[in-house]
Amino acid sequence: MVVVTPKNAYKIFKSAAKRMECMASERQKKAVRELAENGGSKGAAMLKAGYSKISSLTPKKLTDSKGYKELMEEVIPDKFLTAKHKELLSTPIKTRTTRAGEFISEEISLDVQAISKGLDMAYKVKGHYAPERKEISGNLSLSKLFNANEDDNNTG
Repeated sequence: MVVVTPKNAYKIFKSAAKRMECMASERQKKAVRELAENGGSKGAAMLKAGYSKISSLTPKKLTDSKGYKELMEEVIPDKFLTAKHKELLSTPIKTRTTRAGEFISEEISLDVQAISKGLDMAYKVKGHYAPERKEISGNLSLSKLFNANEDDNNTG
């Protein structure tokens, strides 16, 4: 049992606050559970977990949170993902060809589609893909912007 004194109170408070900061909320837990059990979109899982419709339109806010990342590490640990990655990349599939019940040949290959799909899903759920880059080009004149703003204020 820890005894709180004036000297250690701040340290204990900071330690407890840090632990609480890392803890996932109940809605985050429900959303992750929903994703793990039923798949589907993150937005749909958020709705089922009790998030508002507006919040469900921006699931990135959930997936960028510390709590979500911690839960995902519990549900799909990076070590597990790495091990499965290695396993899937090297697991052979045997295809046997027979004709009239007689063995003709056997081919050993990798199920590339299953590997690709499984890894893609895992990396998406874990948020390991880099965000999409969008290039925006054009010219913006600050003087035109400020003049347009002044015109709006004068006519309104």
